[in-house]
Amino acid sequence: MAKIITFTDQDVLINTDPFYAAIGDLAVLSGKSSKELEKVYLQNEYQLLMRTTFIPYSEIVRQALKACETVFEVNNLTTHVTDLMKVYHNLPSFREVSKTLTQLKENGYQLGLLSNLPRPILEHNLANFKVSFDQFWLAENLHCYQPQAAFFDQVTRQLQQLGVGAADHIHITGNYLPTLPENWQTIWLNRNSQEMPKNRSSIQVINHLDELLKKLA
Repeated sequence: MAKIITFTDQDVLINTDPFYAAIGDLAVLSGKSSKELEKVYLQNEYQLLMRTTFIPYSEIVRQALKACETVFEVNNLTTHVTDLMKVYHNLPSFREVSKTLTQLKENGYQLGLLSNLPRPILEHNLANFKVSFDQFWLAENLHCYQPQAAFFDQVTRQLQQLGVGAADHIHITGNYLPTLPENWQTIWLNRNSQEMPKNRSSIQVINHLDELLKKLA
């Protein structure tokens, strides 16, 4: 039996839809559709997360919005960074999360969390859960973001320092499947029925977190 189960927080435990909906709501300022703005924002957010020079998460948001301003030839999106960060403070968890995490704890698993979010925002969101995590790996401490390989490499090394090898660790991911270490035991939480990445066709898949308990049985 694995000793520890780790989770990516966004889109696995925490529902980020309200944040991206708030991005879409800014479309009225750009004269474009909400879908167009969300798409360009997500593309630029990903590129910024992959940069080797670490910058605060609020700066990721600002620079992604700045890139949207350039694309859509407007200059009024970056004034909303503070409001958007407030949305991050109040993201909901998915309905099955608290019950599933509690059952995992009762079954003897340690729980770990991998997060790009600043600790104050993360702690505010974790207040929705009825269970505590045993280990945290935060971008602000590792000085790089998911989905960079450098982030996951540091997690691997720190797990090894804790005496946790590949056989003792299972990771539950949402959006970062393609860049995870190939030797990690990984389960893909595919909430939106996305196409399986070609390089990970053998990965186990669940559509809701409460299906994890059956996978581990």
